[in-house]
Amino acid sequence: ETVRGAVSADQTLPTLLLGCAGGTVVAAARVPLEMVTSSFTAEKWLSCLLPIFKASTLPATGDRSVLTHAEMTDTKVSLINCEQLVQDAMRVAIKYAQAHYRHAGGSAKDRQVEEDRQHDRV
Repeated sequence: ETVRGAVSADQTLPTLLLGCAGGTVVAAARVPLEMVTSSFTAEKWLSCLLPIFKASTLPATGDRSVLTHAEMTDTKVSLINCEQLVQDAMRVAIKYAQAHYRHAGGSAKDRQVEEDRQHDRV
């Protein structure tokens, strides 16, 4: 619930969070509406890592649109593999964001700075 709650808050940047505890992986993504494009939505971004966990997305609930908010089904994984799977998923998610997300009106230099900043987090 902490991962899901964290992406429910108002965010100014696209956010994807992964959590693993006791062998259960959860993931959620949020993309501010003004940053949604045909190739970059919360559902599409989260979907890029679903094969890693053999998971699926949860259906949209309430007033949440899959364009701006997506959640992965809770998925059991081996405790031995959990850390590696999360690292693999983060690499895939970062590559997807770098390939599909562009700052509205941002210059190529601004995008490179943002990509470098995102890469440094992993």
